[in-house]
This record gives sequence, C-alpha cells and structure tokens, in this order.
Amino acid sequence: MNPLLSVVVPVFGADQALQRTLESCAGQEDWLEVIVQDGTPGARNSQSALVRRIAEPDAGIYDAMNKGRARARGRWILFAGAGDRLVDLEGMRDALTSGQPEVQVFRVEMGREREAGVPQAYPARWDRSLIWRHTVHHQGVCYRADALPAVPFDVRWRVLADYGLHLAMWRAQARAKCHAVTSMEVAPGGVSRRFDAELYREEWRMKRDVLGRMWAGIQVPWLGAKWAFKQLAKLRR
Repeated sequence: MNPLLSVVVPVFGADQALQRTLESCAGQEDWLEVIVQDGTPGARNSQSALVRRIAEPDAGIYDAMNKGRARARGRWILFAGAGDRLVDLEGMRDALTSGQPEVQVFRVEMGREREAGVPQAYPARWDRSLIWRHTVHHQGVCYRADALPAVPFDVRWRVLADYGLHLAMWRAQARAKCHAVTSMEVAPGGVSRRFDAELYREEWRMKRDVLGRMWAGIQVPWLGAKWAFKQLAKLRR
C-alpha cells in the first residue's frame, strides 16, 4: 500500500544535516516515506522501512527535487531541505487524511538562527500576497500527487523555482486549504535567503514569465525596495 506522504529531500554532501531531518521522521513508517535524492559523488543507494536513498547525479536542488518527485509513492508529496525538521506530524497526518484540495498549506517556523530580515514564522496562506512576496515556501506545502506536475520545478530558476511553482498554481486557481499546524522548522542557510542582487533579478525574470510583462514592470520599484530593506536589516543586526 502506498504511504500517505512522501517527503523528498535533496542532498549533496550534507549527511549531518540530513540526520536531523531523518530523526524528526523516525517511527512514522506506517504512513510516511522519505526519499533522499543524493547527488554526492560516491554516494550509494540504500533502503530501509522509512528511507529510500537514491544515488544519482543532478543539476542542482530543484533538479534533485524533480527526480525525487518521480520516485515518490505517497498520495501527498512534501519537499524538504537537509537539516529541516518536521514538527507536528500528528497534525499533518490528520490534515492530509481529511484534505481534498490539490494543495495543503501549513505554518513554517524559521528557527532561532535565521537571517536578518527573516520573520520567525510564515503563517499558512494562499492568496494575492504571492504576487508580491515569497510567502509560501516548499517546506510548508503538501501537494496532492495526482495534481502535481510530473516535473514541478522549472530549473531555469535556480533559487526561486518553488516560488514560481506556487505563483503559477495560484494563478491557475489551484484549490488550497490552510492550516494552523506547523509542518517544519527550516534550517538556516537556504539558497533563497542570501538576499543578493541576483536573487531579485531572478525574481523579476520569473514573475515576467508567470505574470506577464505588465506585472513585471510594476515589480521593478517593489523589488528594489525589498532589496534595500534586506540590506538595512543586515546593517542593523
């Protein structure tokens, strides 16, 4: 019987961080599987009751997530990073058992060691805020497997492919249910939290593709203001 939830974790030389993620899933073999897509040179395939580790080269985080999605057997799919910890497993299980919409959105904790300008938590939401800000991160979303594209992440976006997926799904009016339950505590150091100029250039290009040129023009001063806010937050820290 297929599991209720597949957790896909891309890894590249991060065994210590991965262990924290796996420990947070321990004892959940009756309803959950973890698929580790390991692009580390010399890595080996392995399998247990909880974890399937696939050793295969990939072209980065989102390519690894796409590969893991292809192997997921769960009715729902969640993407995590190495070092992220699942928090309220019982609450998530209840939500997924009763949930029917294509997307289930959960609260995400950012942990104590978060970067300057990053809030302590992101509440669950699926609304117009996505046009302006990256308010829905992949660690807070469970996708119904039969509603998720076979290749969900556009690898042109090396940092914000999850944002691009969510914005496109929201525009296509994908149904979502939001929960107060916390899905994950996210490890620091994610690629989308460097807040350099290249991040905002990629965000503009992604929004131009997803939203169109009119919205891309409107975004220019907004993205400049976001960049300035993050730089000031770093100086004040």
